[in-house]
Amino acid sequence: MRTAISDTFDYLQNPSAYVGYLTILRGSIESKLDYDQDSPGSIILQVNPNIELSGAQIEEPIHILVEGDSQYKDECLDYIGDPTILDFECSIMQKQPGIHWFMLVKISSNLQDIESRLKELQKQIEQTLNTSWKISDFEKIKMIGQGGFGTVWLMKEKETSLQVAIKDYDYDTIENKMWVNREIAIMQNAYEIARKSSSSSFINVVEPLGFFVDEDEDIAYLVMEYCSGGNLRDYINNLKNLKKPIEAEV
Repeated sequence: MRTAISDTFDYLQNPSAYVGYLTILRGSIESKLDYDQDSPGSIILQVNPNIELSGAQIEEPIHILVEGDSQYKDECLDYIGDPTILDFECSIMQKQPGIHWFMLVKISSNLQDIESRLKELQKQIEQTLNTSWKISDFEKIKMIGQGGFGTVWLMKEKETSLQVAIKDYDYDTIENKMWVNREIAIMQNAYEIARKSSSSSFINVVEPLGFFVDEDEDIAYLVMEYCSGGNLRDYINNLKNLKKPIEAEV
């Protein structure tokens, strides 16, 4: 790789002259395509550039190749469809007709933009979910699920004896907070889609009821309707496969 360039305008004047150079693109990830030609598991990100931060208007589509073994692949997948502005450090590839091609070297987040987005998502959650609950309001019955992002417990609200499912999440970093808030906002939207669906009587989807954080603000809890056989995650995945818009609305 050769010297880095910081001015997108220079690149646009003569893309072929900068093949192999490093550059930084700023924008959000619209979607992705699977691309196994270079290495198994590789993907192509379709990026919407931020004109103000990029310093130039880019008319043609931007494709960023992420190799299958890239340490940043999972992070990229988390931001698909999210408006958060990211910094993509890339190697410039040969431009194809009608498409700008880059290869991802590193991805980083704009902290100020993430904090703003976090507040927007938190506002959406607070408008629709009960945020006044505390973990001491519930009696733990048993564990009913466990995964990489948290444990789900069957609990009973002490005051009403209502049985609910409560999932706990790590909430100790801004990245974790962003991921959790975005995930819950998507779940809220997916539930609303199911509730309003013409076939809703045939859909068994649990309802998100509440969200709260412990006193130390390092663990978050999502309170859900307890419904044996209800699976909101499967429903969300089905919507994504059908390309239905379910991203968090702000």
